[in-house]
Amino acid sequence: MRVPPGFPSLAGRGFGALAVLALPWVTQLDFGAASLRGLTAVAVLAEETNPDVAPLGVTPASLALRVTTALRRDSIAVLERPDALSSRRQPVLVVRLETVRLDETRTFAWRLSLALCQRVALLGVPGETLAETWSATTSVGATSAPRLARAIGRTLDGQIAEFVTAWRDSARTR
Repeated sequence: MRVPPGFPSLAGRGFGALAVLALPWVTQLDFGAASLRGLTAVAVLAEETNPDVAPLGVTPASLALRVTTALRRDSIAVLERPDALSSRRQPVLVVRLETVRLDETRTFAWRLSLALCQRVALLGVPGETLAETWSATTSVGATSAPRLARAIGRTLDGQIAEFVTAWRDSARTR
């Protein structure tokens, strides 16, 4: 991919890896673990990723496996997608990775988020809708191609840890 018009190119400026930045807390609504109360399991879905990062080991399957493995290690039950769709709240933990290759470099800019979506009822609106009810701190970064999988993996591990903490907090109030 090319850098969108209006974004500066980092070509020839010696960028191999840049620090990962967490977006400020003030950009998020914090409902804590309240939306997790009553859940006994979640499904995991990693959205499609940029095909340019697949040769670097970053694929929807690798992201989903990392999340699923971590949840099971922390004793959080993982639903298969058909089971999640048949449950009343349809809880799905969604991994979203957006990447763009910076023009004429081997560096990728990226944004990673982890959010729980589930079926909810809105006051005054008939029926239910699928909505994001919890999210980890979203991270953005710029990383050289050889280090991309590792940087994204470490960042995702931190987001998973946020989810596990919220899950445990919600269990204390069940």
